[in-house]
Amino acid sequence: MRTDSLDETRIETQPPTRTLPHEGRHVGFTHDNQLVVSGGWPGRLTVFDPETGALQVERNLRIVATFLATPTTGPQLYTGANTGLAYTLPGLRRAPSLKGHRRDINSAMFSGDWVITVSGQHVAPTDNTLRVWGLDGIEAARIPLEGYGQQVVMLGEEHALVHTITSTGLALYRLDDGERIWMTTEAEYCNIGPIALSLDHTRLYAFTSMLGESGEAGFRLLDPWTGQEQNSWPSAKPWKSGHCFGMAIHPQSGHIFASLGDNSSEDTNHVVIRRLDPATGEWTASYGAAKQTLQVAISPNGRWLGSPLGKQVAVWDLSKQL
Repeated sequence: MRTDSLDETRIETQPPTRTLPHEGRHVGFTHDNQLVVSGGWPGRLTVFDPETGALQVERNLRIVATFLATPTTGPQLYTGANTGLAYTLPGLRRAPSLKGHRRDINSAMFSGDWVITVSGQHVAPTDNTLRVWGLDGIEAARIPLEGYGQQVVMLGEEHALVHTITSTGLALYRLDDGERIWMTTEAEYCNIGPIALSLDHTRLYAFTSMLGESGEAGFRLLDPWTGQEQNSWPSAKPWKSGHCFGMAIHPQSGHIFASLGDNSSEDTNHVVIRRLDPATGEWTASYGAAKQTLQVAISPNGRWLGSPLGKQVAVWDLSKQL
């Protein structure tokens, strides 16, 4: 079993419980803890039972999907590119699509009976927008963004936290009138990566490639309602060229599971999933490793961790580890 250097200690990297035969880019879990995979080529949308590894259902997308949104409640999921393709669960039957974005949708999230999407790319025609959709596929609201929308996280049902690239790093928007409550800039937060909310929605975790003057990559802890920084800690020491490709909050423990990459040398040029205890700022475990981008997802019951791993998707059984 390989080891991963976390600060001054070396922690065993936990091998997957099983791997599943889908080279996907995006992973998520349904409300009944089934693993969903989309992206990759040829484009497919698949649902697996993580307990047995059995393929439950599969659909041919004919595209390389840029996002995946799975519900914590309810029977509908979305994936696709500039059009959000909707499917009902468990049979993956087609439902009304989200049609209107001119560029790829980079992130989507459910909020009650609404779906929130953000879009933006470095090519024309520009479409740097946040949009609110009903489950019937009808657009209900549109908010312009200062920058290319990369990720949206709901703060309650009336506010959305948005991570963008270019002029605005992070911003909080009120959905009913589009008012921006606060924002940061990339000058303050260099190369912001994924963001995630604590279970009680009182803390916002944002990965950045530089913490202060140290040059180290790591996480900043912010007040989601004001944007004020509360704390920060490096993702590893020393880590001079770090990136975060995805993270998720465990629904019971509140631990952060993050896929972290370091390309500062050939010896560290890989991506590994690490677990952070936010109460102590300590990295406590390591899972899997691959020389590719890794997204992460955790099942609603907290048992399963899922992530792409090479040309497969890996799952870890967390029930005996937390």
